[in-house]
Amino acid sequence: MKRNKAIFIVVIAFVTGVIVTLTGFMILKKHEVSIKNTASNTDYMGVVVIDGFEISIPNKNMAYVNDEVGLSYSDKGTFDMGISVVDGSYDLTINDIDSLNSDIDSWFHLKKPFDEIAVGGNSYVYCVYEDEGENVLLAFKAADQEHSFQIMVRLLGIDQIRFQSEEELIREYESYILIADSLLAGARPTDKANTPSGTTYIADEMYSEINMVLSEEFVAEDSLYNKEEKTLVSYRIEDDFYLIAHEIKPNYYSMKTYRDTNRNITASAVVDDYIRSNMDAKRLMTKGTNIWTNSKAAVKSIEVNGKTFYYYIYTEEYKNMGEQIEKYHFEAATDLENGAIYRVSAFSEVSPEALEADTYKKFMMIEEP
Repeated sequence: MKRNKAIFIVVIAFVTGVIVTLTGFMILKKHEVSIKNTASNTDYMGVVVIDGFEISIPNKNMAYVNDEVGLSYSDKGTFDMGISVVDGSYDLTINDIDSLNSDIDSWFHLKKPFDEIAVGGNSYVYCVYEDEGENVLLAFKAADQEHSFQIMVRLLGIDQIRFQSEEELIREYESYILIADSLLAGARPTDKANTPSGTTYIADEMYSEINMVLSEEFVAEDSLYNKEEKTLVSYRIEDDFYLIAHEIKPNYYSMKTYRDTNRNITASAVVDDYIRSNMDAKRLMTKGTNIWTNSKAAVKSIEVNGKTFYYYIYTEEYKNMGEQIEKYHFEAATDLENGAIYRVSAFSEVSPEALEADTYKKFMMIEEP
């Protein structure tokens, strides 16, 4: 599984399978993030060995060993993290930063150039780029004098980060470095054999939060509920949309995702709990349209069964291996009586019908308990 990085750094874009070769030089100013020492009371699920290094897995989220990626670590909703061992020292990585920034930006859209951060006694260098409409964080940490840990994080929580300021985004990005450090701070060299591919550890909390659904039966109505199974909102479902996933993040959101395979449109019904204290639906959609459409125009609105939904649409354009891709987005929200926000969030890389409010009319026919 070990990657070669003796003269150059190989970045494995595990979302697309693209391999990018990077070189260069730059001096960074490192800043620090303070953390609490929790090693003494951390509960661990197990230990995995990746290319000569032993890593303890905290009893949180899900860990999976894969021969191609190395160690995968995920909460199956906000991020997917891949950790591997690459040849080449951390100092070599630092010396190549200027060319790293240039080459990544030539392949993808570089959103945050490389920066160095200290977590406790450990140093990390990281950047954030956009690949196929998804944010990806790439980071490196010293493993020993001849090897580095390469960390790749697909940032899936677009619903949370898309409305944040630049300063808030930086804190969001750095939170994933803290997660990586919870795994790598105690990593130590070993001569043990690699943990077999397919080995999986799942924290207890994961079982009750996420339910992937493979359903071929259409249902006309559905509901979102919290971890205590209290109904938050009920709604109707558009024809040909089938449930594919249900996710609950306590104190953050409850979400069900549906897919229309005929038109390749994916739509999520979401109740946001975490933003109820400082945001209403109109302001949330206004902030979104300012960010994603570069427009100060007022958001559109539509009334469905007495509820006013504010919404905006946009088309995202990007290149994937030289091919021009268009991704169609629809975002709508309304205020619930309990102070939370109900949203319909949808996209398609095929059908422009994803931009039409009428495509989601039934999802907006809601009833509150």
